[in-house]
Amino acid sequence: MDAIFITMTIRRGVALRLHSNPLPAGIGTGDIAVAEVINLITIEEGATISTIHGATAEVVSNPKDGVWVFAKYLTSPDDPDLVGTEDMIFAQDIAEVLR
Repeated sequence: MDAIFITMTIRRGVALRLHSNPLPAGIGTGDIAVAEVINLITIEEGATISTIHGATAEVVSNPKDGVWVFAKYLTSPDDPDLVGTEDMIFAQDIAEVLR
């Protein structure tokens, strides 16, 4: 069984990401574990993020509204035509902040 990701907005600008079994190494055991809390308001321009679709993007603007960031796609395995384009990426679509 593949891991299932669930994202919930627990308050404005903060997304809570949950994993179900099998959990990634180092996350813990059990049926559900908290993997990461992402606070969109603190993501700075220039940060690299990954999406739940496997793409990576560089944040070019953050309105700090906690809903989305504007980012330029660096990679996009599902849709290579996105590479180099800019788009809004919503909180629930961000898997993690890479750097």
